[in-house]
Amino acid sequence: MSTRRAYLGTVAIMAAVTAPCLLWRSRLATVDVAMVLLLGVVMVSARWARGPALLAALISIAAFDFLFVPPYYTFDVHDGAYLLTFAVMLALAATNRLWLTPRLALPGIGALRQLTRNSAIEFALGLVILAIVAMLGTLHPAIHLVK
Repeated sequence: MSTRRAYLGTVAIMAAVTAPCLLWRSRLATVDVAMVLLLGVVMVSARWARGPALLAALISIAAFDFLFVPPYYTFDVHDGAYLLTFAVMLALAATNRLWLTPRLALPGIGALRQLTRNSAIEFALGLVILAIVAMLGTLHPAIHLVK
């Protein structure tokens, strides 16, 4: 894939993850928005090289600050805690692209097999948790025990 298409794809992915967050901004916590934006960065990092991954990280930080951190539509940060959020977003993007993703391609360590196994385990545990929550949701509350 050409470099130009990678950068255009990066912008498209980041727009695709940012737009729903902006539509639901009043219903989402800022931490939820940060996680969705990080998902976009991970998607770009897994698919393309360092340049698009860095661009995705910068877009996510800029979008987060400009669109989701009060005061909106400025790059002025009144709460210093958000500076830590920006740094963590950039660090996670760099770690994912520069260390984790290349390890998947290394021969002999079985990283891809381990990732597949761990994903299956997480999915199964998620189903178990969902089943437990569904079962607990059908139980009658024990209000009659309270006097």
